[in-house]
Amino acid sequence: MASVQNGEISNGGRLSSSSTLPTQASTTSGNESRRASWRNNKEDSTSVEAIKEADIGLSVPTHHPQHGLLEPIMHEPTREAIPPDAAAARRLYVWSFWTATSNMTATILGAGTLAIPYALKCGGIVWGLCILFCILLISFYTVRLLIKSADQAYVTSAEVFRSYEQLAMVTLGEAGVYVVTIAFVCGGFGLLMANLLVISESILSFVTGKPCQPGYLLDCTLVCVAFLLVLPLSLLKDIRMLRWTSFASVCTTMYITAFVLAAVYHRSRDDSVAFPSADTVIYAPPNRNLFFSISILVSSFSCHISALPVYEKLKPKNPRVMEGTAAIALMLAMLIYCAIGLGGYLCFGADTQDNVLNNWYATGRSTWALRVASLCIGATLTAACPIVLWPLRSTLISIIQMNCREERRTHMGSGIGRWPCRLSWTVVTVAVIALATIATIVFPFLRVALSIVGSIGGAFIVFIFPALFWLKLSPDRWYHIRNLSAVLLIPAGAALGCTSLLVVLKRLGIGSALSAVDVHFLDALSQ
Repeated sequence: MASVQNGEISNGGRLSSSSTLPTQASTTSGNESRRASWRNNKEDSTSVEAIKEADIGLSVPTHHPQHGLLEPIMHEPTREAIPPDAAAARRLYVWSFWTATSNMTATILGAGTLAIPYALKCGGIVWGLCILFCILLISFYTVRLLIKSADQAYVTSAEVFRSYEQLAMVTLGEAGVYVVTIAFVCGGFGLLMANLLVISESILSFVTGKPCQPGYLLDCTLVCVAFLLVLPLSLLKDIRMLRWTSFASVCTTMYITAFVLAAVYHRSRDDSVAFPSADTVIYAPPNRNLFFSISILVSSFSCHISALPVYEKLKPKNPRVMEGTAAIALMLAMLIYCAIGLGGYLCFGADTQDNVLNNWYATGRSTWALRVASLCIGATLTAACPIVLWPLRSTLISIIQMNCREERRTHMGSGIGRWPCRLSWTVVTVAVIALATIATIVFPFLRVALSIVGSIGGAFIVFIFPALFWLKLSPDRWYHIRNLSAVLLIPAGAALGCTSLLVVLKRLGIGSALSAVDVHFLDALSQ
């Protein structure tokens, strides 16, 4: 969007077509000045258009001059929501350190929180905690790579990158955009399935006071939740009203953590209840279930899609501050996961279900504290579904418009795309929710949805793409010693994703899909 600064028209902080883009030979002083102007969040910009672009950390759809692509399509904020003075606008659209930390933490915590005990069950406490700690370190490192890549990309192209897709667009070209789309579809679709399933189970358990089982009642609840609760919220084009869910989701997760710890303490004082033996829960021999554990834990630490939007809105815009935000959010999630995972697994051992709250319902002691925990997680995930659906829908609409020649010519001529019409917005939203509902009815297991997210979406979004972005933009050669860890992430992520996906498909009984694949090594793992 155009804004007037110092008597010249600039395109949303980007260089105009007549300007000369900086090259690698630019002076250090020029690079530092651009870094400073970006990190200061363009405080001299007071236009309404610049304020509107800052919303949600994503830009309006525009034609990309280098690749002929459209940037992800987001909503257009209403003018009534924009404060009249620029100072108030900056306070509204710029996040403090703790606001950014709260949003990052809320992005990490979700349906996967209830599946952590099941992930520990798949590998035992020793293997489970080792994997949990390794994935924590890898997640922080790859978030750091994303931040460094966005910073370096601004220096070389003078563009502010507000989303994962935009960074893929400038570094990997059209092929990268399409692969990112596939990863977003798999990851976002699986996460939406997990949210719908947990919401439905939570509502049924709250009403009946019994553990929820797959069946006709759960299917009907899924349909009602999808089309009566999630769909109206997902059709909103302005999700600022849902910002309170970031803090609320952290609070409800804290309540669930406190409930699990209190339930474990109460259960330990009950002489009539026998805890699992230490030999069966502390160590489990490696087997194919370990890949279920890895997939679930990878998806449970994923916050990479929201990292760049949060970084763009952070004040001060400094890589060290953003790294601190990510570190605190990941460590807080780690502590919550350890408390819930160890508490649930130590209580139920081999009987641990993929939704640990169902284990407490199965004991026949349905207290109001347990029902409130179910209601809290259901309400939080209901409000989080539009945020989960947003990047998935944005990517799908962008791909549809990129393949439309008439619209592509229009964008190339005008330089600015139009907002998605209400019809396309509604059709894509309804289609995605309907497909997710059908898939959840067919596979009503939380571990399946989270395993799909971790094996496909997690392998690309968490492991492969951040490493590729940095290797593409790094001032050093890809084989330099400083880039060795990023190089190793690519084959490690590919191997982990493919193996985990094969294990998930085989556990689902999809033998025909694996007929041409040599899976003898998977059978050896189960011995």
